[in-house]
Amino acid sequence: MLTIRVATKQDMPWLQDHDKQITTDVLIDKIETQAILVAEEDGKVVACLRFNHFWDKIPFINLVWVSEHQRGQGIGRAIISHFEEDMKKRGHQMVLSSSLAAEQAQHVFRKLDYVDCGCLLLEDEGLEIIFKKTL
Repeated sequence: MLTIRVATKQDMPWLQDHDKQITTDVLIDKIETQAILVAEEDGKVVACLRFNHFWDKIPFINLVWVSEHQRGQGIGRAIISHFEEDMKKRGHQMVLSSSLAAEQAQHVFRKLDYVDCGCLLLEDEGLEIIFKKTL
């Protein structure tokens, strides 16, 4: 059975192994501010979702990561849906996310009714597609 919950300090080793995009200090801050969700199956963490707020106002999914052997089973969809419901309960009317144009994640977001709303192109980086979803 899949359980989705807010990450705790006990999740640090798993998060450090699987979220290489942020430093340990930032990871600790995200845990303390409850800005990471984890999905557990049979007591083991199998996925995470990390977020912040764009313009300090609009919830923005920074990362969704699902263990390779768990992909394609709806876990990513479940953790994103959980996040969306929580943001809706908090009074938000929209959420944002992004994906590199070369990543498969863009297709997942579109299947979940996210729509393209812009892009970002930085020097020496791939095209980043920005997505929004009205809640």
